[in-house]
Amino acid sequence: FYDHGDGEENASIIWSDDNGKTWERSNDVPGAAAGGYWSSESEVVELSDGTLRMFFRSGQGVVCYSDAVRNTSGDYVFTKPVKTGVSCTSTCNVTAISYSKTIDGKQAILVAAPGGSGRANGKIFTFLVEEDKTLTLKNSYSVNSGTYQYSCMSELKNGTVGLLYEGSGIVYEDFDIADIAKGAAIGNIWCTDENGPVAEVT
Repeated sequence: FYDHGDGEENASIIWSDDNGKTWERSNDVPGAAAGGYWSSESEVVELSDGTLRMFFRSGQGVVCYSDAVRNTSGDYVFTKPVKTGVSCTSTCNVTAISYSKTIDGKQAILVAAPGGSGRANGKIFTFLVEEDKTLTLKNSYSVNSGTYQYSCMSELKNGTVGLLYEGSGIVYEDFDIADIAKGAAIGNIWCTDENGPVAEVT
């Protein structure tokens, strides 16, 4: 993120199309002057259509994101940020991943952040990506009930979700996706009739 000297931090991305020989920088996530708000420590996930979705720290009190899409010149351009309406302590970094398997037949994005009451009560939110690219909250999983600050999340080879976070010290925990997205169908969904499977939805 970058401070242009106007007292507002603004997040952006850099990218390379030639294996790191040259680099380009996107525009900022639109700030207050452009009808948005300040953005800071962030993480980017890729949607199935190639859109880059950045989840970022803000002062909005909810999980927020902005999408970067490529224009005809090949530049990534961020659109006006979106408030999901899902409450969190947004004045802390967020960590996000796109899970490797579908959940309820849709692309799933996991977002971890302090759940509220300051930097405490860690949560992992399971969002499902709808056809219009909006997000639906599938589940909110409680990580802890104490201090929860900066964090980093990753999917392990066996599908387990690993989370490193500042709690009472530096804490690392593994979580089963079946617990994080409780009650959801993980991976391929089989449609059946009285004779057995008739179709597979991926």
